[in-house]
Amino acid sequence: TLLNETFAQVSCNDPLLQQVITREWQAVDAAGNVSNTCIQTLSVSKFDIGTVEAPVNQVINLECGYPFATDSEGAPDAAIYGSPRLNGVNLWPSQFLVCNLMVMYEDETLQTSINTTTIIRTWSATTWYCGVDSTLQFLQVFNIADTEGPVMACPGDLSFSTSGLSCEAVVELPAIALSDICGEVVDIDVQYEGGFLENSNGGSATLPNGVSTVVYRATD
Repeated sequence: TLLNETFAQVSCNDPLLQQVITREWQAVDAAGNVSNTCIQTLSVSKFDIGTVEAPVNQVINLECGYPFATDSEGAPDAAIYGSPRLNGVNLWPSQFLVCNLMVMYEDETLQTSINTTTIIRTWSATTWYCGVDSTLQFLQVFNIADTEGPVMACPGDLSFSTSGLSCEAVVELPAIALSDICGEVVDIDVQYEGGFLENSNGGSATLPNGVSTVVYRATD
């Protein structure tokens, strides 16, 4: 049975030890006989910040259209994608305050190309002794790419009649349904024989007699 436990900080001048833990133990047998107490002394070495290792995966490529683990802020989940390590064990989300060690991270989001969002995660592992902090930092980069275009529901074939005075018809091209798994559709154009509707989902067009092909082109 543990009777008592004390924690004693050692001198700041000690190059090796952080604290000394003293435990007092006593045993009792089934007949109620009590042993003498014994003292156990645990000497806790100072934590060497230089033994912390970078995350296993430092550059991670993800697709925005495919599910990936996120935290409460919508960023890649650090518990899944790794953190700084000690002896191969992730140091986050667990904290090791008893060893005067804290691990934290901050994210910065950048639009690094027209179809890629990059999250730069800066990890900080900090120890402190006698008012002096020591910090190691590691970078982890997440590239979240949008490689798929919008999805559109094209209308079926349409028939129109020309006017009695010419061999062409002024028709109203219908708007089509659009969606994008990574965001919003920012532009849609319509191209047809003899004309072009810029940034317009459908609209008025003059088509000649015969069969015309109309092309809708959407950009996210």
